[in-house]
Amino acid sequence: MRIAQIAGPWLAVPPAGYGGSETMVAHLADGLVERGHDVTLFAAPNSVTRARLHSFYDRELGLRALVEHSMLQIPALLDAYSHHREFDVVHDHTFPTGPMIGFHIPELLIVHTMHGAPQYGDSLSTYEMLGRRVRMVAISESQRRSAPSMQIAATIHNGIDLARFPYRSEKQDYLLFVGRICPEKGVDLAIEVAEAAGRELRIAAKLREPAELEYFAEVVQPRLSSSISYLGEVGHAERVELFGNAAATLATGRWDEPFGLAMVESLACGTPVLATDRGAATEIVEHGVTGFRCNDTKQLARLVERVGELAPEACRRVATERFSHHRMVADYEALYLRELAG
Repeated sequence: MRIAQIAGPWLAVPPAGYGGSETMVAHLADGLVERGHDVTLFAAPNSVTRARLHSFYDRELGLRALVEHSMLQIPALLDAYSHHREFDVVHDHTFPTGPMIGFHIPELLIVHTMHGAPQYGDSLSTYEMLGRRVRMVAISESQRRSAPSMQIAATIHNGIDLARFPYRSEKQDYLLFVGRICPEKGVDLAIEVAEAAGRELRIAAKLREPAELEYFAEVVQPRLSSSISYLGEVGHAERVELFGNAAATLATGRWDEPFGLAMVESLACGTPVLATDRGAATEIVEHGVTGFRCNDTKQLARLVERVGELAPEACRRVATERFSHHRMVADYEALYLRELAG
């Protein structure tokens, strides 16, 4: 197949730091090339890929541009879709501009992975409209259930390159939080759990946008101490070192997160996850096997004492069986073929 993968111009594929959807696109593009397909990746120019790279801008625009100058993606997307006759499938990872452009090309098979949460704000009506023409892919059953009125072609969990997340059976005593500094990710709840459990907490999280900086200054920074530390936004090598050595990773979000790549990365390193019992955590974390799920922070703190009961090899096994990028690529390939045949 001739396949286009379209990412936004904001971050490289894969990203140097934070960027879950860009990481997923990198694995998908490379995996499809490995399976013999002709793949073109439309992305930032500093992307590293086995596919043919096409970039509209001469540099990565950055997340600040996404917030302050979102219209800058339109020329890049118009340029990408001007090549639509060269492809059998266009898989667009932007929302909503890219699929809206493709919506008006009736002969084109367009696939769109819903990296966001369609049930929030005004996006649901847009997703519903696009779903009449674009093949929508949910990244969890939880996400799919959140928008029952939508036409969704498939549910495909994100996958990771397990070779980049080495397994480690020996653990240290600290807890870990990885993600973004924002209310919905619940870093303040992670602090509550660690304090109640009497454990050290290491926070490795993105902190760039004005809202994130304000939340950090008001809510997180006053609670930092000798046992609660903020490490910044770490690179991959330090990230896997933190995952591999942690006693457990805390995923204390206060929203129905559509996926949760950090949970999968933790499991791949053999580290269990303690999560709030909502969103995709209900599909990723097997209670009593690869972690614990509970919506009460005091109860989660008590469950910290039981993480020693969870086998690191079980965490790695589940990550290998259910969340490898090879499985993800095969699922998308099957979807493309099925939709082309239909």
